[in-house]
Amino acid sequence: WYDYRTIDVENARFFDFLVSEISGGVQAPSPYPMLYAYMLCSDIPEGEEFVHSCRHGKDPHRIKVCITQVHKVQH
Repeated sequence: WYDYRTIDVENARFFDFLVSEISGGVQAPSPYPMLYAYMLCSDIPEGEEFVHSCRHGKDPHRIKVCITQVHKVQH
């Protein structure tokens, strides 16, 4: 939730939604409950800068990600 890097992922790639105060990966506490879900690390779009190392096991495996609100401005 605190990383400035984001990726666009199709909604269908997410599963096991939950509200939590603990992030995936480093297990950092968030300032308030936030929406999280799981996705497979193999669904990270190729070429995207996203914090994930596959240190937790052979890919593909599930990773916990924070779902944030994004505002896209159309011109």
